[in-house]
Amino acid sequence: RMKKKYESDIRELEGALDNANRANAEYLKQIKSLQNRVKELDSLLDDERRMADELRTQLQMTERRRLALSQELDDAKALLDAAERARKTAEGELNEVGIRESE
Repeated sequence: RMKKKYESDIRELEGALDNANRANAEYLKQIKSLQNRVKELDSLLDDERRMADELRTQLQMTERRRLALSQELDDAKALLDAAERARKTAEGELNEVGIRESE
């Protein structure tokens, strides 16, 4: 009778061990899958960081170019204003010469 009880206990323990081993194998598969996903996400993160760095560099270059063009525009406006003043002065002098000649 004790022998049957022990045999029954052993079968239960073996069944529990089999279940635990199957569960452990499944957990190992999940861990492996999650490790692969982490590697994949790390790679994507590295790519995104590289792209962000490149875009930041492009933005800095574009900002420098914008500032240079803005300065060129301001210089061109100043030259245009000076040319306009010179034109008005020349027109005024031309009118004075015309008035003097007509007198």
